[in-house]
Amino acid sequence: MYYRYKVHKKNKGGLRKLVILALIVAAAYFGYENRQYIFFWKYTSNKLQKKVENAEMIADPEKKKDVLAAIASSLSAYQSESPTEVLPFLLSGRVYFSLGEHELGRTFTDLFIHERFRVTDGEARNCFLKSIIYLKKAGALLDTEKLDPVYAMLLARACFYTGFIKESQILALIRHERDERNDYFKNPEDVRFYAVMLILNDRAEEGIKLLNHKGKVDSSPGGRMFLAAAENMAKQYTGAIRHYKDIVDTVSDTEILKLAHFNLGKIYYSQSLYRESLFHFTGALELDKQDLASRIWIGRNYYSMGMKDKARALWMELLSIDKNNKEIRGLLGIL
Repeated sequence: MYYRYKVHKKNKGGLRKLVILALIVAAAYFGYENRQYIFFWKYTSNKLQKKVENAEMIADPEKKKDVLAAIASSLSAYQSESPTEVLPFLLSGRVYFSLGEHELGRTFTDLFIHERFRVTDGEARNCFLKSIIYLKKAGALLDTEKLDPVYAMLLARACFYTGFIKESQILALIRHERDERNDYFKNPEDVRFYAVMLILNDRAEEGIKLLNHKGKVDSSPGGRMFLAAAENMAKQYTGAIRHYKDIVDTVSDTEILKLAHFNLGKIYYSQSLYRESLFHFTGALELDKQDLASRIWIGRNYYSMGMKDKARALWMELLSIDKNNKEIRGLLGIL
């Protein structure tokens, strides 16, 4: 008669199904009741994204700055209302990156060929740091998902301008480098930046190859200058000299000509070819009689060629023009 006391197992599977069904119904009801808010956010986010894209196309720098600043303010409000939404943080990172480039006043290409890409301070730095903060917040919200390649590139470039992380870490941010098609590059500036990161991470051959293949370095004097400067950075001096000389022979723009002569002068000096170096620094000075840097390098060549008195006389003359110049004082100190 023990059957009366037999324990019967409860039907837990059925109960679990009922709970799941109830949750699904509740979620569907919540979504239906709040559909206008969901659709409103989707509409508004698409509208904001379009506004950012349109703002980036504005030619007038000051108007562009004003529009971007207004969008940044709107995005801040949306972040407060929807703190778990990724898009407002992504767009804020993009907007502040554009504002940072506006403050720089030059593209990455211009900064690189003038060797000024490591010097970012003032308001430009503040904008790039804000861009990093917002893009990192977006990355945190995405959890294990990857940032879109466009935003990953913006984060990498902002980190580079500010020196926020090491160059090896910057290269790692562009995670899609393993895609051999390189379809994620949206413009030549991205290609050129990535190529420089490869060079700085001891992958010079890859960097130069990428520049020649996708960097559009033959499309303008600025592109050719970029290639020559990248070859110089990669210590591929033969290629750099060839491209700089080609620019000297074919370009009429005074600023570019002066820079090509100046860089040729430095390359030849590093190779102890002082006469060739002196020739090109003199060429740069002829294009800009007030160029202090070319005159300093001319003095360096005099000194290296054994004409120390001539070097001293020139540096003393320059010191009378710029009494606080530490470089000139240092050079005079070696005499």
